[in-house]
Order: sequence, then C-alpha cells, then structure tokens
Amino acid sequence: MEPGPSLERDGPRASSPLDIAGPLLVRNTLLNLAGQGVPLVVVLLTVPYLIARLGDDRFGILAVSWVVMNGAATFDFGLGRALRKLVAEALGAADRARVARLAHSALIAQLVSGLLGGALLLLATPLLAGRVLQVPIELQGEARQTFALLAVAIPMVVVMEGLFGLLEAAQRFDLVNGIKVPFYLSSALVPVIGVALGLALPSIVLLLIAAVATILLVQLGLGARVFPELRRWPRAHRPELRELFGFGGWIMVSNAVNPLLTYVERLAVGALIAIGAVTQYTAPSELVMRLSMLAACLADTLFPAFSTLGGQGRMDVLRVFASRAVKYLLLLLAPLVILVIAYGRDLLRAWLGEAFTDDSVLVLQILAVGVLANSLASVPYSLLHARGRPDVTAKFHLIELAIHAVVVWALVSAWGIPGAALAWTIRVSLDAVLLFVASAKLDILPIESVLEGRAWRGALGLAIALCIGTVTPLLSPPAWAYVLVPLLAAAGAVFVTWSYLLDDHDRDNVTIAFRTGAKPR
Repeated sequence: MEPGPSLERDGPRASSPLDIAGPLLVRNTLLNLAGQGVPLVVVLLTVPYLIARLGDDRFGILAVSWVVMNGAATFDFGLGRALRKLVAEALGAADRARVARLAHSALIAQLVSGLLGGALLLLATPLLAGRVLQVPIELQGEARQTFALLAVAIPMVVVMEGLFGLLEAAQRFDLVNGIKVPFYLSSALVPVIGVALGLALPSIVLLLIAAVATILLVQLGLGARVFPELRRWPRAHRPELRELFGFGGWIMVSNAVNPLLTYVERLAVGALIAIGAVTQYTAPSELVMRLSMLAACLADTLFPAFSTLGGQGRMDVLRVFASRAVKYLLLLLAPLVILVIAYGRDLLRAWLGEAFTDDSVLVLQILAVGVLANSLASVPYSLLHARGRPDVTAKFHLIELAIHAVVVWALVSAWGIPGAALAWTIRVSLDAVLLFVASAKLDILPIESVLEGRAWRGALGLAIALCIGTVTPLLSPPAWAYVLVPLLAAAGAVFVTWSYLLDDHDRDNVTIAFRTGAKPR
C-alpha cells in the first residue's frame, strides 16, 4: 500500500514534495462526491417548488441566470486551470516561493478579467432580455434588471475559481468542498427564500450576490491559512504571468467556447420556441446531468494529481490511474444510464408530477446517452491538460462549435426540445472519440492500456447490454418485461464490466474500497 500525501494541518510541507497515491485520490473523489451530492438533493427538492411558484416564464429567466452564474468562470481566461496545473507541479517539487508568485499573479489577473466580464454582461443585458430570448413583454423589465445585477457577481465568481484552484492543487479537497457546498446551496436555497418572501427576481439576485460575497471572504481566509505566504501584499510577476497566460491561452479558447457548447441548446429553445419551453428542457436536463456528477468529481481530483505526477516524471503511474478511472466510470455509470433511460417517464413523474410532456421524457432519455460519453471523456480531457496540451482540446472545441451551431439550429427547428437533446448528445459523443484518439496518438493514454486482454469482449458485451436495456421500453412491452428486462440489462452491464474490463488488481481495489476502514491500493 502506498503512503498518503505529506500534509500538515494547513497544507503541504514546504520541505517535501507532494505525494500522490491511490488512497488520496479515493478520499478526494469521495469528498467531491459528498460536496456535490448534498446540493443535488436540495436542487431536486426545490425545483418543483420554484416552477410552481414562479411559472414557466419566470423560472426560465432564473434558469438562464444560473447559466450566467455557472458560466462566469469563463472570464478567468483559463487562468484557474493554469493555476491548478502550475501550482500542483510546484508543490510536487516543494517550491513554495513559486507557488506564491503564481497565486498572486493569477488572482490579480482574474480580478481584472472578471471586472471586464461583468462590464460586457452589463452592456449585453438589453439585447439579451429584449431580443435574444423570447421573454414576454410584461417580464422584460424584470429580466433586464436581473441580468444587469448578475454582472456584479462575475468578478467574485472568477476570483473564487482561482482560489479553488489553489486549494485543489494542494489536495485540500476537504476545504474546497467546505466552500462549494454553501456556494451551491445558496444558488438553490436563496431563490426559494426569496419566493417565499414574495420578492421579485431582481431582489432574489441581490440576495444571491450577498451570499457569494460572504462565501468569497471565507474562501480568502482559508486560502491564506493553507498558504501563509499569500498574506503578503499581492504583486503580479511577469515571468509567472507569461507562463500562466501561455498555458491558459488555449484554456481561454475552450472557456469561451464551452458555455456555447454546453448551453446553446437552451438559448436556441428560448429563441426558436419560447422562454417557457426552456423550462420543459431544463428540468429533465438538470435531472439527467446529475449522472455526470461522479465523473466531474473524479476529474476535479485527477487533474491536479495528473499534473503533479507528470511534473515528477511518473508517467507509468499516471497511465495506471487514468485507465482505472475509465473502467470504474463504466462500472458505475453504464447500469445507471440504462435504468434512467428505461424508467425516465416514471422518474420525471415522481419528481415533477404530470406537468411535463412526452418531449421532456425523450429529452431525459437522449441526454442520458450523451452523459455516459461525456463522463468517460473527462479522463482524457484531464490528461491532455495535465500534460500541457490544452491546445488539442481547444481546437476540438472550435471545430465542434462550428458543427454544433448548425446542428442545434436544424434539429431544434425540426424536432423542438428533443432535437436540442439529440444535438448535445451527438456533440459530446464526437468530442469523446476525438479526445481518446488524441490521447492515444500522443502516447498519453494508449488504447491498449484501457482495452487490454479480454477487454474488447467486455466492451462489446457492454454495448449489447446498453442496447437491450434502452430499446426494450420503446417497444411497449408487457408490464413484467418493462420492469424486468432493463434491470437484467443493468445487471449484465455490471457483470461484463467486472468480468472483462477490470483486471484482478482492479477488482481487488473495488472490493477493498467497500470494506470498512480499508483503502484501495
């Protein structure tokens, strides 16, 4: 069993490099999962209430506001991602002086870029509320005020992204999630409190801004605790800025394109159909996207770990961790995707009642397929960035955007909100193929390291299980088959993954992980 990381109470020891081992990655992934799981439960419970009290149109404005808040980190110009990588490498080499120079330089640059992003949103508000989205005339004033106020939150969210990067690079995911939980909870609970008090959307956004500001102050205090050298007056350093922007430039391209790739379907639905249709798309989308939470938690853990391992030249260990991550994601997500597709109608009915149409059910089922592909792609994506090749992912995103915009417009025009879901699934599936091929071509993650020995049979068996489980409910089978066949297909997916994709060491790790007090090797 490998030793855990060398950590003092508040951070890595200055005298020794940060050590990356299996137990540390498992611990951090579980912390991330818990940190996102708690807000998820709250969101699932509060969305039906918000829709019922606000109505489709106002909830549609709130949904777009969440998109703006989630996309605010776009304006850090890739510095948050660059900071994670470079600080992780510096900690791996026990160079704390370099950590301070990188952190001060990045945070100052992020504050400036966040202010620029807020100004741009303020200028775009009349166009967004008046022309881009099909907001009813009686709600346009409220929408303009809401989007204008959100501009204040953008600089704070951008700086928070940099501080998260520092803590993640130090493997302090306990503190990261101690901050993220209240941050995510505030975005879900503050609207509920505001609606209960009878507040309008602009007033609710003011409460959200106050919550974000409070959380940012706490985050600043924790960052100074882990990195005492940051307590000095901050100053930007040209060599570090040059290095940060050198790596972050391509990340900036991806960050500029990603919100369009991620949310253009919702904007297209609002523009081509109606703002109320955004609710019919957003609700099933938010539900099924929670399947990707595990992959997101794992990717957040893997990126700084991959950066540290790569900086230390431990490529063999890096490839082992990456290949296992892909297999474990398949083991956990494939059966869940089968069940979501098979019982999607029942899930939506249990969550939101009868208010949603057959199109919303179809959205849920189509997106579930895309979530599986997108989750697996998170591993080569993290690998490429950790090995200093963000240009590869950025170029893919630029190519995909040109294709995706046309496909979204065509499919939404032809098939409405199911067309939007299909467009997203096609895009993320293409992205997954490109990322795995690029990782193999660059000898970062060779295909044989994932699909070795009997693994090809497992991949084929898994595809068959997915097809059986997802197609059966579409054939209007008798009740017993509707219940039983998807369950058997999900069990079959677990069996073939366990038997053919995992090797003996993988199976031992999974078994040990479920024993109380034991740690994977």
